[in-house]
Amino acid sequence: PCDRQLVRFNNCLFALSCICNCLADITKIELLHRGADCLHCISHLVYMTVAGCMLAQAWNEVDFRQRGVTAVQMERMSLVQNPKPSAPPMP
Repeated sequence: PCDRQLVRFNNCLFALSCICNCLADITKIELLHRGADCLHCISHLVYMTVAGCMLAQAWNEVDFRQRGVTAVQMERMSLVQNPKPSAPPMP
């Protein structure tokens, strides 16, 4: 579920960047051009970060399947804790 939200956020950033760029071209305001450029850079950084995370996730899944692991192995836990040896008494 989180992947979809990240992709949606990224798409919103690109759309906002495009809208700001259009407004900057129409109004010819230099400050708006700079803001649009900053938003464009930020949207690309978010895109590269999300793409990197998705690639790492896909790579991990492919590696998991190639190892042939069918299920996660469960370890049996004991309710009895092994007591730690006590320290020698202080003089």
